[in-house]
Amino acid sequence: MIFNNTALPILILLVPAVASITFKWGNIKLATAISGIIEIFLSLLLYIDKPAQGVFFIDNISVLFIFMVTSIYFISSLYSIKYFSQHDIYISDDLYYLLLNLFTISMLFTLEINNFGLMWVGIESTTISSALLIITERNETSLEAAWRYIIIVSAGVTFAFISIILIYYVTGTLTMSTLINSSFKSKFLVLAVAISLMGFGTKSGVFPVHTWLPDAHSEAPSPVSAMFSGVLLPVALYVIYRIYEVYPLKTVYVWIATLSIVMAAIFLIYQDKYKRMFAYSTMENMNIALIGFALGGPGIVGALILLLSHSFSKAGAFYSSGNILRLTKSKK
Repeated sequence: MIFNNTALPILILLVPAVASITFKWGNIKLATAISGIIEIFLSLLLYIDKPAQGVFFIDNISVLFIFMVTSIYFISSLYSIKYFSQHDIYISDDLYYLLLNLFTISMLFTLEINNFGLMWVGIESTTISSALLIITERNETSLEAAWRYIIIVSAGVTFAFISIILIYYVTGTLTMSTLINSSFKSKFLVLAVAISLMGFGTKSGVFPVHTWLPDAHSEAPSPVSAMFSGVLLPVALYVIYRIYEVYPLKTVYVWIATLSIVMAAIFLIYQDKYKRMFAYSTMENMNIALIGFALGGPGIVGALILLLSHSFSKAGAFYSSGNILRLTKSKK
């Protein structure tokens, strides 16, 4: 062991927090970029030095998601420097990078923690920081998109909280490592897992609770859209999968995901703005991955390969959209 059982996961959370502290007296742009480099290194180190189950639960699946978050965090922090040198920003640079760091910390916390209740806290925390990032360029449509995001996601996360309460009511614990290796049987547990799909599904693009997604992706600055599409939705999908492991509802999850894919494909046809098209494409990819997780076995491997490739390619697409917007002054 290079570190003790909890030092490395804690360090992964602390590095962007330290970068955030420079908000008051240092160059937070540079600190955030350096933080991103360190985070990628630590996430790779985590693959060979996973902590024992306890406060944190980190397996190979968790490590892959953590690597995705740290990588897109680093690339977005670099791209933001160039992007905002050419686009108007209506909050201070320091506040923008502070929010970007807090957004990343909340996602990493969700991926590391070994408690469904605290995972819910992490998902809710992503809403607070990311909603403010949507209105970085502050226009009427971005304000509307941010409000819609807050209202719809908050309603969904409320249902997710109900599912967490039901899980605790049935099992008496929220420790993830205990629950996914247990054999609890209860109608309330079936209900909890079903509700969690719709609750956390608001963050991962499950139909019909996806409606915030195209607006937020379209109106947020391109580096923020890349964070939304590349890692926020996969992190929410990770939570759905972990709850699914407690009591698999394969038929329900596969049919809901299939319906979501079909609806996303239909919506995609009628779009005339490229960032909205990317958003519906993201919705499709998340639900294809959800089918893979629900099927299990090779399906999980396929889902992980899809999510990894989606994370980098879709983030790249949103970075490119920022360049196109600069050149054409149009989102159509």
